[in-house]
Amino acid sequence: MNPNRGRPGVFQKHAWFTTLGASVCCLAVLGGCDSATQPFAGTTITNITVSPITATVGVGNTLQLTAVIDPSASSAKKLTWATSSPSVALVSETGLVTALAGGLATITATSASDKTRFGSSTMTFVTVDAKKLELKLALTADVILLQATGVGTSVGMVPLSVSSSYSDAIGAAQIVHGNPSATYNQVDSAITALGTATATFTEAKVTPLGASKTSLLVALAAANTLKNSTSGGSSVGQVDPAAMTPFANAIAVATAASTDSAATAAQYNSARTTLETAIATFKNAIVVADNLYLYVDVPSALSGTSAVVNGLTNPSPFAGGSLTAHAVAADAVEGNNSFTLNLSGDGQGFSFVSAENDLTRYSNLRFSLKTNSTDPNFRVKVSLKMVGLESPVNLYSLSVVADGAYHEVVIPLSRFTGLNLAVVNVPFQIMASGGSANFSAQLDKVYFSKN
Repeated sequence: MNPNRGRPGVFQKHAWFTTLGASVCCLAVLGGCDSATQPFAGTTITNITVSPITATVGVGNTLQLTAVIDPSASSAKKLTWATSSPSVALVSETGLVTALAGGLATITATSASDKTRFGSSTMTFVTVDAKKLELKLALTADVILLQATGVGTSVGMVPLSVSSSYSDAIGAAQIVHGNPSATYNQVDSAITALGTATATFTEAKVTPLGASKTSLLVALAAANTLKNSTSGGSSVGQVDPAAMTPFANAIAVATAASTDSAATAAQYNSARTTLETAIATFKNAIVVADNLYLYVDVPSALSGTSAVVNGLTNPSPFAGGSLTAHAVAADAVEGNNSFTLNLSGDGQGFSFVSAENDLTRYSNLRFSLKTNSTDPNFRVKVSLKMVGLESPVNLYSLSVVADGAYHEVVIPLSRFTGLNLAVVNVPFQIMASGGSANFSAQLDKVYFSKN
């Protein structure tokens, strides 16, 4: 729980559009994931969400997309489907996508009654030849791994049966790669099977006894620190007293294993795995606040020509009083994280952090947003970033409700596919996208909630 992990700052133009694999980066379009609440008037649609939001499809294959209309009570259910690249992929009236050639295409579902409301899916279409190249690269690495790994019981070796099975798996993949009639699905299945075989082979290597024991001791030190720093109770930061005894017992069992001079590497590893499970269970029993409020770590770092953070003297209806930018976790409470966001160009924004990096106990990201922008092309992108990733995970796009009033935005964390919620070091990043320069918006009450 390090509040200074992941320092925020100004994001320059296009810096957020880094692809993180085939299914991570989503360049949604205006209205694709609009969560701002508005008065419901009969057939009014506030949001259209297309699923999956990103996908990879082999040429010759099909994929059925679905569209969810909010509110569900809307009587305007008719949608029109369109593709940005008809030569790459076609889409039917019902959202069935057919891959024709390699490339990228955006598939869009638009309300027939309101053209400003639509959702989209960014899709990658891969040829059999491209998939075979992926298989060839995997085969090259796996053959080297097999040849470099000895058979036996010494450290770094594998049993003969494991080596033989891995050799068979490589041979099966080579047959698929050399088959000129192999389909995309057959090549894809061969890649998956080869990856599983490689993982099994690697895990079967004999590990040093000392390294296994050291790993157990490291886990024990972390468990004891956690136990000694957590008191029993029902307040935030405390743990249900009923969880104390099982955790102490798990530590005692692991301690006994660590002092057993006759233990094998496998026994040390097993004890460590069991202890890590107990640590996770204990952490899950620690009481967390119903709402986790976010804050800007270093407001001074955000000053300049690209982005400016100002304290608001006229806050949203969710908070009261004169507000300023607060820079410490203790001040990250309701009403103390309100800012004016002034952006001079497309693709610029800034980030918030929190005192907690594990968001697995929370269900929704919430904030209120106000803008007077009259540019219909403006939208706001929201991202979260995991520990160890240089680039954020762009997964959500909001159309701007430009009526000069605050609207609460609620984004289920389940929408952020590809994100490990247990290791989030920058839990909220926001930027403007589309439209002309000098976009200005006001944000308030940025937090995660349990429900």
